Amino acid sequence: MATTKITDLFNDRYFEIPRYQRGYAWEKEHIRDLFEDITEAIDSNSSHYIGTVVLSKSATDPKKFYVVDGQQRLTTITLVIAQLLQKIQDSDTRIYQKMHYIKKGSQYSLKPLERDVQLFQQLLDGDTHAMPQNKSQRFMIEAVEEIQNQIEELQNPEQFLDAIGNLEIMEFIENSE
Repeated sequence: MATTKITDLFNDRYFEIPRYQRGYAWEKEHIRDLFEDITEAIDSNSSHYIGTVVLSKSATDPKKFYVVDGQQRLTTITLVIAQLLQKIQDSDTRIYQKMHYIKKGSQYSLKPLERDVQLFQQLLDGDTHAMPQNKSQRFMIEAVEEIQNQIEELQNPEQFLDAIGNLEIMEFIENSE
């Protein structure tokens, strides 16, 4: 199976985390590792393989996929892209928003577990003052804080955003969960 770039993975698709999955659990060290991997890819002028994602097709919508494996990665990448777009705030953001990393119209590209949807969408929309109601929400808020710290250290946020789009991921699509 071949790898696909993040830009292609998100192209005209919607993802949902099934309710049997665990909540968001990435810690600061995972985010730092992701930023280091992306920085290394920039420095070596290459793409970087970030693992696999297992998806299952929706029976009702050909553009909707359930994330069977890889939800932590996809959630974090979505949060990173959202924070970068808020930092850049220029005409380039319209290009990335059109790529539907965050949402298409009023529909978000990634739907986490139901209990986390509202907070996740607030974070994507730039509201970082939301109060966590559970452990996964606390991890999401801490992730955004670390992402913001990492972004502050970037020399070229636009280049970093481009590098995220070029990250490679192995994609497996199953017919059912």
